[in-house]
Amino acid sequence: MDVFKTIVGDSRFIDITDDNFTRETGKRRPYYNTDGDRLRCFAVCPACDNPIQIIGLYKAEEEASRSPYGRHTPRSVPLLAEYDQDAYLGCPFSDPGHRRTANGRRSPKNRTGIAIRNLMRDQFDRIVYIWSKQTGIRLSHAFAEKLLRQWRDDEGWRFHIANYQNLPFALLYAQPALPLYGRLVSSSSPLHTALVRRPEIRMVPSVNGKYSQVKSSDGGYVDPSFFVSEHRQEVVDERLEESFLLTVTLSDETVYRERIMVDHSFLTNLMKSETGHRDRDFLDIAARVLR
Repeated sequence: MDVFKTIVGDSRFIDITDDNFTRETGKRRPYYNTDGDRLRCFAVCPACDNPIQIIGLYKAEEEASRSPYGRHTPRSVPLLAEYDQDAYLGCPFSDPGHRRTANGRRSPKNRTGIAIRNLMRDQFDRIVYIWSKQTGIRLSHAFAEKLLRQWRDDEGWRFHIANYQNLPFALLYAQPALPLYGRLVSSSSPLHTALVRRPEIRMVPSVNGKYSQVKSSDGGYVDPSFFVSEHRQEVVDERLEESFLLTVTLSDETVYRERIMVDHSFLTNLMKSETGHRDRDFLDIAARVLR
């Protein structure tokens, strides 16, 4: 893996570089340990919260001819992280030969699952914002609450598919096809472009023109629906590439498909600002549903 973090339960993906590791750790224990006369560097896996060893950070280390990277270590590192075999088996950075299916479930007391649930509660407004920005489909407060209640009832945080950075899509992944009629779609999105080409659909612009509401062209019945499926994870050159498929149907016909890449820095960057893209109504919903 080419990313790390320093605290269990943190949602950040930090690129592994000499400067980043020095800045984040201050070169202190438990991140720096000596084994005899050998220095070893440790951190936390951003996906599964297990301890990892940073390989090749300094030229004296083995395998230093390549860029530095993180590798799971199958033991606990005192004062840093306890090793959890179940979490490792569900991690996208784990050995593919041992990896558990993403549809598997974490134990009820799994630390990563609990942290993901808390992140959904505390950042629900930004999670909804990311969904809207990446798909073009705006979620109303009432609709978002309905989705969150279903996610709670399904204990969505326990599924290995859910991680700190893909919650905008994990929120809808287990949902059946959802109605698109009457919803607002970003006027600048590829989805909007696809919908305006359909003779059965009329896109009614909002007052500010940023969104259009999905309506019937003749006032009759029309039933566009959307759903999220086909979660994909692949580690390429130590970097995690993750995506979901957004599909829009009209009756039995598929009218739009888009594979959306998960931006693993999107939520982290939003969280750097205390006030950026905050919505008290969404936060109140999450506090009530996930109390």
